[in-house]
Amino acid sequence: AVHRVFYNGQYYRDMSELERIYVQGGVQVEKVRRASQDGDFSSMRPRAPVATTFPLQYEPQGPRYSIRKNLIIFQAWSFAFGMSVTAGMRLFDIRYNGERVVYEMSVQEALSVYGSNCPGGMSTRYMDSSFGIGRYSSPLVRGVDCPYTATYVDTHTLHEGLSSSRRTAALCIFEQNLGSPLRRHYSNLQSLYYGGMVNSALVVRSITTV
Repeated sequence: AVHRVFYNGQYYRDMSELERIYVQGGVQVEKVRRASQDGDFSSMRPRAPVATTFPLQYEPQGPRYSIRKNLIIFQAWSFAFGMSVTAGMRLFDIRYNGERVVYEMSVQEALSVYGSNCPGGMSTRYMDSSFGIGRYSSPLVRGVDCPYTATYVDTHTLHEGLSSSRRTAALCIFEQNLGSPLRRHYSNLQSLYYGGMVNSALVVRSITTV
């Protein structure tokens, strides 16, 4: 049985009452407008041609990290990586100078809380791990999602079946120059000198659309 009917910000006792008030002209009807030909504001198409090429990142002497199967070694750091169907990308056994500092690190949950003026929308809560954060990881586009020089890794997941599914280039690894010094000092008082250090970070990336 229908207990209440909600339409356009108003509650009605049942469908008969909604129909009666609608016939009397007491219901404000909202019609969805047709989108413009160019796709309106949500269009993914660029509105102007790209005038120049975007900046690119390069490694003069090659990458400073190494990968052995699913183990990454970067300077004094080492860790293993994997892809969980529910939680997405995970890092294991993170060590610094051989000493473990993290056993496992990953996203445990992603919660989407919706808001609306209708009962259905205002009570909607999505726990994204129930859909599968790792299951819906998308292939990464070279030069857009990650630099051209990044290392791209395929993943294999087992979900709702006996055969695994392969996701091409679902992970990427690269070292990124952060564009600002980690530290610097300049002096021209008694003697002229400068000291600075380049600031970079190792990035392990996956992108999921749930």
